[in-house]
Parts: sequence; C-alpha cells; structure tokens
Amino acid sequence: MARIMAIGVALLMTGCAASLERASAGHTGCLETDIVISNDTGKPIFNTGRSWQAECHGKKFVCSAYASGRDGAENISCTPRVE
Repeated sequence: MARIMAIGVALLMTGCAASLERASAGHTGCLETDIVISNDTGKPIFNTGRSWQAECHGKKFVCSAYASGRDGAENISCTPRVE
C-alpha cells in the first residue's frame, strides 16, 4: 500500500496524475471541485518538497508535500492559514 501511495504522489508532484486539488481535499475537508490552488512553488517532491495554498468556501489552507523514509513515502499536510 505504501508503495502505491508513493507512486501516486510521485506522479502527482510531477504533474502526471492527480491534481493539487485532489491532494488537498482530504486534508481540508473540501471537495476537490471546490478547491482553488494558488502560490504553488512548483518544485517536485524529490527536490525539497512543494507547498501551495488551497482555498475553498472562503477558507484558506497552507499545504505542503515532501518525501520521507527509504521508500520515499509522501507526507501531505494542510493547515488553516494564519491571516
């Protein structure tokens, strides 16, 4: 399972598969169709990580992704943005 997730995030971060909206959805409580992405650093996950802002229904979240561990398992997190 971890290998499948690592592959999925590797594809996500290179732009080949899922979107940042999809990656943010489970961490914000919003549907991916309701999320607007901005301030994307655009850095691939294997190059110091990536960060972006996700916004839905007037709420803003700061999200990040980075690889860790020997198998490159991804870590994605979003937290409410401090204004």
